[in-house]
Amino acid sequence: GYTHEIPFGGFKESGLGREGGHEGIAEYTEVKSVVVNLS
Repeated sequence: GYTHEIPFGGFKESGLGREGGHEGIAEYTEVKSVVVNLS
């Protein structure tokens, strides 16, 4: 869902909207850790 901190709306007729920006993408991501043994 959306939160009030995320800018919403597009710029003219770009078709991307602001949801495609950093704040919008962060809404759909989750931080995970990956450990790789290089030895």
